[in-house]
Amino acid sequence: MQLSISWLRDYLLKPDVKIVANDLAEKLTMRGIQVGAIRQPSAGLESVVVGRIEKIEPHPNADRLQVTRTVISSSAGQEALQIVCGARNIAEGDIVPVALVGASLPGGIKIKKSAIRGVESSGMLCSARELGLEDDAEGILQLPKHAVLGEPVARLLGGGQPEETVFELELTANRGDCLSMIGLAREIAPLLKTKLREPKPPRFRMSQHRTSSIIKVEVEDTTLCPRYVARVIDEIKIGESPDWIKQRLESVGLRPINNVVDITNFVMYERSEERRVGKE
Repeated sequence: MQLSISWLRDYLLKPDVKIVANDLAEKLTMRGIQVGAIRQPSAGLESVVVGRIEKIEPHPNADRLQVTRTVISSSAGQEALQIVCGARNIAEGDIVPVALVGASLPGGIKIKKSAIRGVESSGMLCSARELGLEDDAEGILQLPKHAVLGEPVARLLGGGQPEETVFELELTANRGDCLSMIGLAREIAPLLKTKLREPKPPRFRMSQHRTSSIIKVEVEDTTLCPRYVARVIDEIKIGESPDWIKQRLESVGLRPINNVVDITNFVMYERSEERRVGKE
């Protein structure tokens, strides 16, 4: 189970409460919730900023390379960098992560000003793999269109937080109540001298049609599955999820797919195994 600190704050009555990672990890371990590791996904990304590709031209000396003009400032001056790139999934207008000269990326790559096949390159356009986000990602990572030019990419990856911290928890079989973000928040809130803020489910417009008139659920083994509940939701359009949902899922190692898959995973992670004594 992975615990995202920025996601945890959504369920605290005082979301801005100070959280010291090592102190919280020790308190959790003393309460029987062992913290196996603490990691910061944005570590090493201090010199990676949001940029916009303004122009792409073929490399004069290499068929598989392109020369980009990438703006990294939203000010009137609009500072731009010339960067040579070999990825083919970029287009003019794309918002992408730019590693500046002097940056040291998670994989040990150090960015230097250099000449690539005779063309000067001042920085690097980054893939998710180069940023340490995914192991098998290919192509340059596409950032949200509303991202602010020059803003540290770490802020986007951390759900708006300057730095994201993730705990890798080693839960024992008797702590099924902590297999959800709300369950963990209920356990952690008193340790931070605050209270749980449980979100209220939204209200849906109910149809006059009964679910049983559209689908039929039959439980073949009531011992293994005493009860199964189904509901039909219509008027859904498949598309891309909002950035905040994608950021929450990425913070705990889940890859965003589309709005329907993502909200299913979001709710599962938020509430899975979330039970209260006396309500089972």
